[in-house]
Amino acid sequence: MTEASAVRPIVRTPFSGDAHAVLRPREQQAVDELGTTRFARGTRSFLLSLFLAIVVLVPVIDTAGDYLDNAAQQRRMLAAHAPISEIPRRRPQAFDVIDFVPTPSRILGARTLEDWTRLLPTPRVLREYEDERSRRSRVGKWVRPWAQWLLTGWFGTGNQQVVYGKDGWLFYSEGAQYASGPGFLDPAQLDKRKGEVPAPDPRPAIYQLNDELKAIGTTLIVLPVPEKAVVHPSSFSTGRVFDGPVQNPSWGEFLQGLRQHGVLTLDLSQSMFDAERSGSPQFLQADTHWSESGLDLTARALASALAEQPGVSSAPSRVFVRRPIRFVRKFDLLTRLDLPDFAAKRLTSLAPIGLTQIRDASGTTWRPDTTSGILFIGDSFLEIFSDGTGSGLAAGLAEQVSFYLQRAVDRRAKHDFGFLDVREQLGTSIEMVRREAARRRIIVFVFAMRKLSANGWPLLE
Repeated sequence: MTEASAVRPIVRTPFSGDAHAVLRPREQQAVDELGTTRFARGTRSFLLSLFLAIVVLVPVIDTAGDYLDNAAQQRRMLAAHAPISEIPRRRPQAFDVIDFVPTPSRILGARTLEDWTRLLPTPRVLREYEDERSRRSRVGKWVRPWAQWLLTGWFGTGNQQVVYGKDGWLFYSEGAQYASGPGFLDPAQLDKRKGEVPAPDPRPAIYQLNDELKAIGTTLIVLPVPEKAVVHPSSFSTGRVFDGPVQNPSWGEFLQGLRQHGVLTLDLSQSMFDAERSGSPQFLQADTHWSESGLDLTARALASALAEQPGVSSAPSRVFVRRPIRFVRKFDLLTRLDLPDFAAKRLTSLAPIGLTQIRDASGTTWRPDTTSGILFIGDSFLEIFSDGTGSGLAAGLAEQVSFYLQRAVDRRAKHDFGFLDVREQLGTSIEMVRREAARRRIIVFVFAMRKLSANGWPLLE
């Protein structure tokens, strides 16, 4: 039994023997009772009318609001004497579903069953459309915070994106599912995910990137950032004492495969768990990302690994110094929970976060050095607390590693990616990757661990 299985609740039945034989009469009893339910005069009609009104009125209100907003914007632009060609003719959001209809040329070009299947939107695309419509709905924006306040405050539940743990700790649902769900390399799980994402197995894509970089003399270091649920599992269990991080069942197989293939991989799960258990929180309570302590632990470990690589110690040194700063962050999980302001303030402290800003000897805040032989590519874990967000903080992971190495490094960080996710920072083809990496000695590949079980990993072409 893995540590991950300890997180999943165990359902116990009050009987033994053949469960199906016991449940079937209960199902039949429920059907019989449903079929003989009696309503007071007019109750059935009222409930049915109320349901239909809600179903119809919500999209009608949203569509009418879109029409009014678009018309108001057009009037403002006309009043400002804007050219007719620049005035947008936006359609209501509800009509975005038209984008899922394939063009006549695509329909006529379909020849095989696979071609016809590709004409249909994937379940993931449909879910994203539904989530976006729900997020932007006028009615939803008014109703959702109060409904969420009731669910969180009274029932201790989160929502589709946020898991509510003990003591007000919030977790990103994909991260919690990674830690407590089935192995992401399990054959049945890979088959299931093929209909949702392209190439669900991450190993071939990482092997390919490592081989391509190695061929041009560049070393790849892979850093899957542990999930909060991996490092802080106690929020999901009452009275359970964990001896180690709660990892996905496939993590060991994945890590062994990378190392056998010669991929340098940094696993900080145990180190972060030990620090967490000793009283040093590695993550922010209401955010997906790490605390200053978790960031510093990762920067130290990564700087130590980089220092062992050939050529790093002989690279030109730079003097970097630290300066303590305070930063107020709008916590992403609290935002996703979408609570009324008063409830959000009760749930967690909004006190400023203590950080260490990195500056050079002249006092100038740290900036990426495009001439450096070390390049960081990554997602929001590389971007947070950095100047890549426009904040000018200069306190992120690449900056901290620069301080510990006393060497300049380059960084490309982004939290919103396309088909290839983080690898797009190097290019969308093998040729582009070779060209971009040709002058680099080391590339550090930083991504959230949950992407191993949630994202697609197509090969470069």
